Amino acid sequence: MRKRVLVACGTAIATSTHVAERIREICRRHGIEVEIIQARVQEIPAYAHRVDLVVATTNVPYAVQGPVVSGIPFLTGIGEEKTEEQIVHHLKGG
Repeated sequence: MRKRVLVACGTAIATSTHVAERIREICRRHGIEVEIIQARVQEIPAYAHRVDLVVATTNVPYAVQGPVVSGIPFLTGIGEEKTEEQIVHHLKGG
């Protein structure tokens, strides 16, 4: 079953593209079929109800129903393994 992930950043261009590619790699390695949607943080409320996971590279100032994971470790290189574990956990039904 295909999972949907919303990747959100300030402009939905540079950082969300980098994080989206990392998530695609992670999902490929773990056998998870994934669809990635990129958006600006301000657009999270419009998409959050249609996705299985939100990964954001900035603070999410909204209450979101469902899991939200920080994508910052994919930009800094600090804590990437833990973030990968969280993503896999949420997408595999944890």
